[in-house]
Amino acid sequence: MKSSYAKMIPLGFMMLTATVQSATVLEVAFSIQGGQLTWFAVDNPTLQGSISATGLPTNFAGNALAYDPGSQRLLFVDGETSANHTLYAVSLGGLVLQHGLEVTAPAAVNVGTIGFGVGRELYGGGFYNGSYYTLINGLDSLVKVDFASVGGNIQTSTTINLPGTNTMYLGDLAFDSDGDLWISGFNQDGVGGVNDDRLWHFSTADGSSFTNQGVINPAGTRFNGIFFDVSGQDLYGYRLASNNYGIINQSDGSSTTLYTGPPFNTGGDLSDGFLFDVVPEPSSAVLMMTGFALFAMRRRH
Repeated sequence: MKSSYAKMIPLGFMMLTATVQSATVLEVAFSIQGGQLTWFAVDNPTLQGSISATGLPTNFAGNALAYDPGSQRLLFVDGETSANHTLYAVSLGGLVLQHGLEVTAPAAVNVGTIGFGVGRELYGGGFYNGSYYTLINGLDSLVKVDFASVGGNIQTSTTINLPGTNTMYLGDLAFDSDGDLWISGFNQDGVGGVNDDRLWHFSTADGSSFTNQGVINPAGTRFNGIFFDVSGQDLYGYRLASNNYGIINQSDGSSTTLYTGPPFNTGGDLSDGFLFDVVPEPSSAVLMMTGFALFAMRRRH
């Protein structure tokens, strides 16, 4: 049975302003397209804004996005073919996120290199039990990255071969509240039939070895990006060809559209985020966060 609990943690004066109707808890998630980061409300992506960060190379092809809750930072790489992929981190501490506006984050920081003997593409990122995971394009393999306790730079990176015969192209990955791994793919051009549109499901006890729990073949084009909400219960994603974002049925892969439009109208990647306890500002209808985030910590049972 999946379960979760919530814990209040400060996020360095991070605030969110958004035009909503009443006091509420708002969950936000993140996307990356090229070098552009975007936050959006999980259940209502019409509430969204952009986050800019210097320090990225020209023509950066951002992918493999994941949120590191312990350090309150976003992690991502340039997904294009390379023998050495730099892992970048952007801190979210101190930001004021405002609907419809761009905010400037601290400069992206190089936290280390994920290296291969030959050129590889990396697509899809996730975070589980303190480790960052990304998918090697076209292989049945993950890369697991662990960080130093001081400084937060890469300490080790390990390639993990997943069981079965899989061809996972240009997908995304996400972990649920049980630590189960979900991977989306394949459809590189956004078109294809049932044999191409897949969701892979794996279980793990330690984050290092995985058991294949089956393949789901939903109709329609693939899910370009996926993530679980902070409870780890509900799976969200978007289809590149239709620009449709919504909640995904974990039994048959069907989806219910919640929103159509940017940032889901181009290739990229999604990441889960956190909950904001939002309260009304007394003098107006604009709502402002109290300065704390409510993050649902996931654990196994």
